[in-house]
Amino acid sequence: MEYSLHTDSVGVLFTTTGPGLTNTYTGLRTARTDGAKIVLLSGLTSESEVGNPRPIQETTAGWIDSATNESFQYPFSESIILRHRGDLVHLAQRLRALNDAPAGGCLGVFVSLATQKTLTPPLCSLEITPPVRTQRDAGSLHRWTEYLSTKLQSGNCIIWAGSGAKAAASDLRKVAEHYDTPVVTTLRAKGVFPETHELSLGCTGTWGNVTTDVFRSRLNPNTTVIVLGSRLQGLCSSLIQLHCMSECELIAVDLHPGPVRRNLPPHALVIEAEIKSLLNLLAQNIHNTGTKTNNPKYKLKEYSIPREESKQKDRIHPTSLISMVQSIAIDTYDYKVIVDNGNTLAWTTSLLRFSKVGRFRASTHEAPMGQAACGAVGIGACGTPVLAIVGDGAMLLQNEISTAVSHQLPVIWLVLNDALYNMCQQGMDELGACVPDCSIPETDFALYGRSLGARGFVAKTSSELEDSLWQALEEKVPTVIDARIDSSVVAPLGDRVTSLARE
Repeated sequence: MEYSLHTDSVGVLFTTTGPGLTNTYTGLRTARTDGAKIVLLSGLTSESEVGNPRPIQETTAGWIDSATNESFQYPFSESIILRHRGDLVHLAQRLRALNDAPAGGCLGVFVSLATQKTLTPPLCSLEITPPVRTQRDAGSLHRWTEYLSTKLQSGNCIIWAGSGAKAAASDLRKVAEHYDTPVVTTLRAKGVFPETHELSLGCTGTWGNVTTDVFRSRLNPNTTVIVLGSRLQGLCSSLIQLHCMSECELIAVDLHPGPVRRNLPPHALVIEAEIKSLLNLLAQNIHNTGTKTNNPKYKLKEYSIPREESKQKDRIHPTSLISMVQSIAIDTYDYKVIVDNGNTLAWTTSLLRFSKVGRFRASTHEAPMGQAACGAVGIGACGTPVLAIVGDGAMLLQNEISTAVSHQLPVIWLVLNDALYNMCQQGMDELGACVPDCSIPETDFALYGRSLGARGFVAKTSSELEDSLWQALEEKVPTVIDARIDSSVVAPLGDRVTSLARE
């Protein structure tokens, strides 16, 4: 998934039938919602649901049908069973269509038992016909562009950009600067619009720095909020649109309007359009008027995070850790940062600032714990140096250190080690609820990394962490940094506790 998202290309996954296949469910659903392009290749164990049972779970044609649907709640957006040579023609067409799909998808490819036992000649070029492309109404796109241009000219708009706008980040900046329009992004879209830009309001989401109250303070009955490329689901939006936008105009643009419509108030207008084409046309219209698209009055601001000292001996204050990530990993080495779910996401989302698109990655729809711990390898496999910021719980759950070592990938795991499932602990404390045991036996992750062939560092002070981080970022080899952080410092949980209390 991470390889596909980072390269905007098709990623291929092979898995065994039965339990091996069902184990991929959460990952495939996450890949679909995040816009990855995935092909899963597996086998078919039976064409029928009836017959003598086998000692292992079957993969049948009926099971495949039940796992395929347009809804993101299903693992496959489309599936094909290869029974004969003609199915290869259909497969070739679907692969081309998937490669060109702006919103991605997950294609399940299953080989029947009979086909598994035969050799099939490859297709010739004449047999592979291009898929029929759906032509969208260009006139409709121009009309919507003019409509949005008129709204933006009013000077009373806010652009709310999601990760669906990342392919049009340059045009988004041109449009925002030309119309002097402030921009807020969702959590997953950090960096789509420079967060150090004077027009940036910050990011929304469960751990974002733009809370419901902050957003409400920017609104009035004449405000128009334009949503570009986000389904506005809970973790990315905190459902702000449902709590404080009943009186202002709300316009959402998305290639697939169905999912976003479910998260909007009744009065919202939904425009079905590809974000990249629409923003490109808006920027082109600015260019055609002879107006400069880059407003010289706007510059990126300097940004730094003040460091704080921990009150506990041999422990690092989380703010100091995030400060070093900002100044060293992001501002100096321009590393890509992938963040796991938990308090790590709260700290990074609220404090880190990204001025480039594609430098921040988090997965929030299914919110699978351990996603960044192993997903970092997919990014590193592209040759891109990546820093994975993970909690100790996520690192214990799953990782791919051995794979990174085997291929000498430029992956660094920065483990925030507090020997706790601290998001659960602190969240329950904030709610005043009875807290179960959230402790974890303290693990030496540096030793664990070294046992697998990676570099390993233990950092108990800010100076030790800084030295380790500089060395790891410079060497660009598989490295685990075990950062012992102060568990008593409460993470900036933002709207998360409020939303839990509301429920």
